[in-house]
Amino acid sequence: AMSFHGRGGAAAAESLRRPRTVPDLRSTPMNGGFLVSEKKLTPTQVLFNVAIQGTVGTVQVLMSPESTVRDLICAALKQYVKERWRPMISSSDADEFDLHYSQFSLESLDSDEK
Repeated sequence: AMSFHGRGGAAAAESLRRPRTVPDLRSTPMNGGFLVSEKKLTPTQVLFNVAIQGTVGTVQVLMSPESTVRDLICAALKQYVKERWRPMISSSDADEFDLHYSQFSLESLDSDEK
């Protein structure tokens, strides 16, 4: 293949300087560099998209992974009221609401689950 400058593409590819790479950093000892930690990282917060029945769209809630289902329901209700979603809900008591896996599932999560 010819380039726009009339030279072959193969000659240009051979003259390019390629950096030396290390394919697997974990198995290669590094002197003076950083080592990849083997410690499992856990997120400090997780973004949940909560759909409330009868509304269009989802309420986004940022929570700790250690929070319970009840905490998530409370936070979603507070965010719903704060953003003035419609229709207005008659109660903000978390015990009156359930959290389901999806809109197609009848099985709800236990309030004390994490």
